[in-house]
Amino acid sequence: MNNQRAVLLDALRVTLALLVFMFHSKMHFQCSYGFFDVFVSVGAMAMTGFFLLSGYVLRLVYGEMDLMEKKALGGFYLKRFLSIMPLYYTFALLYLVFLGKETWAENLLLLPVETFGLQSTFTSLFGVTHNHGTWFVSCLLLGYFIYPFLQVLVKQQTTKRKVLMIVLLIAIELWATIIRRRFHTYPIYDNPFYRLLEFSIGVLVADINLGVSGKIMDVMRSWTLLIVMSVMGVAGVFLLLYLFDFDLQDYMLLNWIVLPCLVVMLFALGSRSVGWLERSKLLSYASKISYAFFLSQFFVWPIGKWFIEQIGYDDNWIRVLIAFSICLVISMLMYEIIQKRIVGMIRSKCKV
Repeated sequence: MNNQRAVLLDALRVTLALLVFMFHSKMHFQCSYGFFDVFVSVGAMAMTGFFLLSGYVLRLVYGEMDLMEKKALGGFYLKRFLSIMPLYYTFALLYLVFLGKETWAENLLLLPVETFGLQSTFTSLFGVTHNHGTWFVSCLLLGYFIYPFLQVLVKQQTTKRKVLMIVLLIAIELWATIIRRRFHTYPIYDNPFYRLLEFSIGVLVADINLGVSGKIMDVMRSWTLLIVMSVMGVAGVFLLLYLFDFDLQDYMLLNWIVLPCLVVMLFALGSRSVGWLERSKLLSYASKISYAFFLSQFFVWPIGKWFIEQIGYDDNWIRVLIAFSICLVISMLMYEIIQKRIVGMIRSKCKV
């Protein structure tokens, strides 16, 4: 059952990763995707999907396991730490050596922030070192920390209460975008509280999807609703971008369309089976390297620009191909060396 669910979640993860790549390539490498440039320009909205997916997958993986038991809790935290931090430390160090502009004294001062993932405790460290691209790691760590307690809380609720909780959490986030716009507060894009809401929504959706059946759930899990919500989501974003004048840097405002659509889509994505996708080793591998693929983008743009200068030919689709190829190669190398081998050795010794 888990294998059937995992495949479409893998597909969603890869799709979101590609959207973020396109967004960054347009911003940092002047790539163009034609008609979809309008959509790609706000590709940062994909981060909402990542946080929903992170919560959903954790609930799916840990099922009925009692994480509050001493050994289970320690194993959970160690496994979650190993899933993101070694790779994060590697890229942070490489960034510091090759791209960092801060002094060694400043980097020493920032060491506790980088070591413990404290970026989200500040209003914003976007302009400092690599934090404009790794802020989400801090938010993920917070989600992982509260997950065992959240799982206990969610399991104790009735289905009706879980649905009400989802509606309430969505309403809080959407309400926050209005406050942000009306009073010109600091953007909530990297705010850990609202990212934690998305993570928690993902957990709740997975819990309902795992344990509830009936006619209503059959509709929620149907291909028809999945397709309808996908079309509505894309069309809704295009409509907002074309018809309304608002700050495109305020990506969270698009969650009025993106968040409800993704929540509904998760019910089908988490329960539908697609035979040929389940047999696809390419999709499985692409999903595994998606985290490294995201972090690799720090080094793609300077390497890509150097490469363009060397070949003496500049074309939009050449830029896209070069950027994607470099990102793919770096992410595969980092995944194979850090995640698969080094982290794999640590996990085998720690038996996690």
